[in-house]
Amino acid sequence: MIGADVLLTTAELSLALGGFGSVVAAFMGNRKQWEPMEVVRFRALIVISLTAALVALIPFPLFHGGLKASALWTVASTVVVVILTFVLIGMLVYARAPMVTHGSRLWSFTAIFIAILAVAINVLNAVGMGFASSFAGYFSGLLLMLILAGLYFIRLIVLSGPQVKG
Repeated sequence: MIGADVLLTTAELSLALGGFGSVVAAFMGNRKQWEPMEVVRFRALIVISLTAALVALIPFPLFHGGLKASALWTVASTVVVVILTFVLIGMLVYARAPMVTHGSRLWSFTAIFIAILAVAINVLNAVGMGFASSFAGYFSGLLLMLILAGLYFIRLIVLSGPQVKG
C-alpha cells in the first residue's frame, strides 16, 4: 500500500503527543488547580491525538480487505469525514461554552478552522476533486489533524510553565 510507512509513523507520532501530554498534565496537576479551559484543552489534545492515530490506521483494514488504490482513499476519506464531523461538533460545543474567555475563544476558532480545513480536504479527496482520491489528499487532512494535536500540546506546555504571581 502506498504510504504505509508514513501512516504508521504518523499514528505513532500522534499517540506520542497524547502520551507526553498526559505526562505533562500529571505533573501540572500536582502544582495547581486546573482551570475549566485547561481541562477542555487537555481533553481536546487526547481526543485529537487518538483520532489522528485512528485516521492513520483506517486504510490498513481497507487495503487488506482488497480495495484498490482509488477506492481505498475514497472510502478512507469518507470515513474520516464522518469521524472528523463528530470531533468538529464537539469543538463547536466547547467553543460556545460560557467558561470560554475571549482569548480562548480565538484559540478555539483557530482550532476549528484547522479542523474544517481537514474535513474539506477529505471531502474533496472522497469525491475525487483536486486530489483524485489519492494518498496525498488523505495525508494532507491527517497532517492538519497532527498539527492541531501539536498545537494543543504546545498550549499545554506553555500553560504548565512557571506561574508568574503579579
